[in-house]
Amino acid sequence: MKKILLMLSGIFMIFCFLYIHIDAREKFIHEESVNTRLGSSLEFMVYEYEEQTYTNQDADFIVKLAEKYNVSVVTNNGSTENKVNQFVALNNKELLERYNIDSNFNFDKYAVLSSNEQIATVGQINTFDNTIELTKRSFYNELNTRLDGWYFVFGENREQFYHEFQKHFPNQIEIIETYDEDLNHEVTMERNPNYMKMIKFGLIFSCSAIVILLLVFSTESKDVSIKKMNGYSNFRIVKDSLLVTSILMVIIDVVIVAVMTVLNIPKLSDVHIPMFQNIIIAVACKYIVIAVVYCIVLLYIKSIGISILLKKKGISKFILNVNTIMRVVFVFLLTISLFDSLPGFINTIKVAAQFNGFIEECSDYTHSTEIQGFLNQEGNERIYKFAKDVQKNEQYVGIYLGNYDNNLNLSYAWVDVNYNYLKKYEIYDKYNKQVIDLDESKQYLLVPEEYVNDPMLYKKRVERLKDFLEFEEIIIKDNQRIFTFNLNYDEGKLGYIQQSPILVSDDFTWGDLYFKKSSDPNYENAQNMLHEYGIENEFVYSLAKEEGSFILDLQLSTLIYEATMILLYISLLVLLIVQYLFLMFEVNRKEYIVKKMHGYSFISRYVDLILLLICSYVVNFILLITLNYEINSFVILLIILLIDILFTSMVVYRLENKSIAIVLKGD
Repeated sequence: MKKILLMLSGIFMIFCFLYIHIDAREKFIHEESVNTRLGSSLEFMVYEYEEQTYTNQDADFIVKLAEKYNVSVVTNNGSTENKVNQFVALNNKELLERYNIDSNFNFDKYAVLSSNEQIATVGQINTFDNTIELTKRSFYNELNTRLDGWYFVFGENREQFYHEFQKHFPNQIEIIETYDEDLNHEVTMERNPNYMKMIKFGLIFSCSAIVILLLVFSTESKDVSIKKMNGYSNFRIVKDSLLVTSILMVIIDVVIVAVMTVLNIPKLSDVHIPMFQNIIIAVACKYIVIAVVYCIVLLYIKSIGISILLKKKGISKFILNVNTIMRVVFVFLLTISLFDSLPGFINTIKVAAQFNGFIEECSDYTHSTEIQGFLNQEGNERIYKFAKDVQKNEQYVGIYLGNYDNNLNLSYAWVDVNYNYLKKYEIYDKYNKQVIDLDESKQYLLVPEEYVNDPMLYKKRVERLKDFLEFEEIIIKDNQRIFTFNLNYDEGKLGYIQQSPILVSDDFTWGDLYFKKSSDPNYENAQNMLHEYGIENEFVYSLAKEEGSFILDLQLSTLIYEATMILLYISLLVLLIVQYLFLMFEVNRKEYIVKKMHGYSFISRYVDLILLLICSYVVNFILLITLNYEINSFVILLIILLIDILFTSMVVYRLENKSIAIVLKGD
């Protein structure tokens, strides 16, 4: 049992490290993503147009304006993955103090405060996973007078600064967002799931530790009674029993943390201090739980007599009661975990089974996944016009799912596709003719026959669209699938939807167009067009199949966690069942064997056990009703009950056969 406790402690330490590491990494990334927010800030973007340059007079204006309103200004410019380049006008040293500067490098945090000097300070920022270069330049710096980019303004007078800044750069600035919420609150709210996982696992460990430690003392009850007769103090009895186990537990924890640190952290720095502080707190909580159990055992040993210890009945009955409570808890946790996880398991199995087909369908299709920054009205018009022009090439297939929902109770739900989509993916009308070669100056709504045959559905999902869309209707055959390039849709086949109205138009943005970048002979022409429109740097591209792989990986990682928790629940339930039955026979072995020899049936011999088993599941049944769980959860609970009865019966028969031999020997 002590080995099981050590193994459980080691598993807890591994999960504890992983959850805290992930949480600390997400927190660091989140804090960096909001740049240097302290309390509140204002964020906006300055644009640079063709044939436009910024001068040192513009830089001088920014610095003087910051001094006027006593605000600090930071802008990122030309940053890459391993290098951050910033222009700064600071009136608050606290902004720079939040950066984790590597002490091995000579970096003057406050040199950039000398606004009237040409300064370029270079240092190393310790990020969570590696070290990147940080360059800070004053807005006065003549090395670079490009002042467009993201601006972050800090200080009470940031709004006044913004309005005067906007007057100096008319039509070149757009406010994005102001931040008034406390940063630490925002970060904590976004990462609660990892802490909840750790807390859940900690509760499992705590409950298991209580049961296992009590069982340790149950199996050592004779030794304990002998030590009590020899005058050993209660504290010494507990210490002698668990001191070696506790020392081994500490050694295992240290080794696990050291190994996990080497595997997960390339370079240690001060940014990792909070993470290790949280690990120490988690480990301390673990040992507090163990210490509490020590105290419980100590008090219990003190309260019972030596004769009871020698007979083992007193401590065994106490553990049986604790065991019963734990079984109710773990059966409930297993039930709700299976209820929550089974749909995900089934969906992931379906996705994995059809994934190769989805990847083959996606082939090498690429699309823009992100616009780098927010564009003003002119920039958006450029992108819109570019998307219109590029669709003249049949390679560019467009589909937009933002208006789609498969809930038939909703209105205004449809799928948008472009004319090129119909040339690649065949759709047939009610006369079984392919819908193709439509007049591209018009919009068309392809309506499944089901909608026409159902007046209420037609009114809800089609007629209401006429209030704000102009289109010609084409009735199409039912149950035709539409490929979405998206793994999140699975209606009949992975990546597909069906039975939805389809709006056909050329009203698409660049991000909704899919094309084969590797085999498209016109791709270079498209890039030239992007350059002509002045938006070549606004997009990031990704393969549709890579996005599918990313989604599948996320699902798998979630299910691995859920599967781990379910296996832990099952393992602990098995341990509790075996422990309960073992102690039950320790206490009542002779009674069961005598009844068996006198011809009592199995149910008659173990009626108390059966009633207790039923009552424990009735408690879980009531809990599920109280918490308004769906009917599926009760089915899962019933299945667990049947498996529990089967497993318990097998263990009882085995223990009963062994007990006959023990009783016949006179033990």
